[in-house]
Amino acid sequence: MSRASNVSNKPSHPKRIFQIFIGIIISIFIASAIGLIIFLIVNRPSTENLVDNPSINNIKATIAELDYIDDVCIVTEENDLNGNLNKPGGYIAALFFTSKYTKNYTPNSNNACDNGTDGGGSIEIYQSEKEANARNSYLSSFDGDWGIKVGAHRAIGRIIIRISDYIPASKQHELFSLIEFALKNKKGA
Repeated sequence: MSRASNVSNKPSHPKRIFQIFIGIIISIFIASAIGLIIFLIVNRPSTENLVDNPSINNIKATIAELDYIDDVCIVTEENDLNGNLNKPGGYIAALFFTSKYTKNYTPNSNNACDNGTDGGGSIEIYQSEKEANARNSYLSSFDGDWGIKVGAHRAIGRIIIRISDYIPASKQHELFSLIEFALKNKKGA
């Protein structure tokens, strides 16, 4: 009788094989799910555009492809006409560009950095939106007929886009639209 009760308490051979099989299937499923999650995290495409995640090299490459932009030059401490690069409250990166739209302006050279914003425009990147907005407010204080030509300007996130005062107003708006669209729709690297 004790032998019969021992036999009935042990799982049958097919039942044990089924339990092992289910355990293996669950383990494979969990390992596959974890592997897929890791793969998707590591290989996810960047969803940040160049306004949300500005990189001066990516911005340069993006606007250099636009019609009506001729030359693009990244600002360094040696060629910074404004003297604001890496200074407190100043831009952390910037570039100048020349444009076919520029009228009644005699360029200093064929290099966009030599001509500054007057030659076509500039893009300045700031550490924060607050600093970009403060710079834009400062530039706004010169809007109008003060004898200082700051051109048209607009803050977008941490970026300020400036367009030369030597470009007609209708073309300034067109350039703003082209540049802003390009920066908002181009994905960062």
